[in-house]
Amino acid sequence: MITLTADLKIRGIELKNTSLERIAQVFIDAGEDFQKKCFLVHRKSVFEILTYLIRVCNVQTGRLRGSWLPFLDKYGQAARYMKYMQDNKLVYGDKGGVALDPKAMEDGKKLGMYVDEALSTTIGSNVNYADKVNSVSGYLTKTKVWGDRRYNKNFEKFFEAAEKQGWIPPKTDPTIDPNHETGGLL
Repeated sequence: MITLTADLKIRGIELKNTSLERIAQVFIDAGEDFQKKCFLVHRKSVFEILTYLIRVCNVQTGRLRGSWLPFLDKYGQAARYMKYMQDNKLVYGDKGGVALDPKAMEDGKKLGMYVDEALSTTIGSNVNYADKVNSVSGYLTKTKVWGDRRYNKNFEKFFEAAEKQGWIPPKTDPTIDPNHETGGLL
């Protein structure tokens, strides 16, 4: 199971679900449009991370990879993953072979699950051999490492743009700088 939440470091501030309350005022002051854009950055990041997961989950039939797809399907993102589902080299290398059984992929989708809330998305698979495949290939670990970097990078870019637009206070603003002599956020 992969959980993607707002636990990350942005603009030098460690953001955890528990500390989101402390920066809520910045979000409120920035307005509803800013909040909606935060949610979009989160969702885009989840799309990218799941696409990467499908690329590194190199099992044959497509059942396990299919179990990671329901969230992408909910948002009409099939084009993101179909090229990887059909890529023979992901599974077989240069040996040839058929990388995707459409029925297995659909069976896998029935075994996938997700919970999607604002800035917190959990994706899971009930395919019984998912852990075994991970212990051999490390596909979840690879995805977690890559995904953490991608998520942080996407939000860093977003906050830099938001600061330039004047939507949020500058990084050096003492009301949001946890290292400032006032002793913390807000």
